[in-house]
Amino acid sequence: MSLFKILIVAAIAYGGYSYWSDKRISRAVQAQVNAAGPTGFVAIPTPEGQTTRSVIVFAPPNCPEEAGQRADELMRRLADKGIPAQRASSANFSFANPDPTVVAQVQRVMGGELPVVFINGTGKANPSLDDVLAQYQATR
Repeated sequence: MSLFKILIVAAIAYGGYSYWSDKRISRAVQAQVNAAGPTGFVAIPTPEGQTTRSVIVFAPPNCPEEAGQRADELMRRLADKGIPAQRASSANFSFANPDPTVVAQVQRVMGGELPVVFINGTGKANPSLDDVLAQYQATR
């Protein structure tokens, strides 16, 4: 009978720890979102193989859907303004010692509406041209 009590206590302790850990991660991600600033860009690692010297626009190439059209228009308007930008269709991230809040932030941004835009260590899903321009100027 005492083994059963020990298992119950262990299960309750594990459940409490798991609940607390999830809440802590959620609060940390929400704090990052709240600290995003006026443009809505949040601190996020730059995808592997990409440069931090230009705006990176992630969207499928030659996509006729609305998201692809938004990416095409954003690329055209950035070129018109002389802002270095590159288009990519995939992003890879690797984490040596993954911080759960950083991983959650990457998932939130990459899981958002396309195009996803990265600028100097920050990212945002489907930003407006004004947001991209303001973030580019702020992080130069």
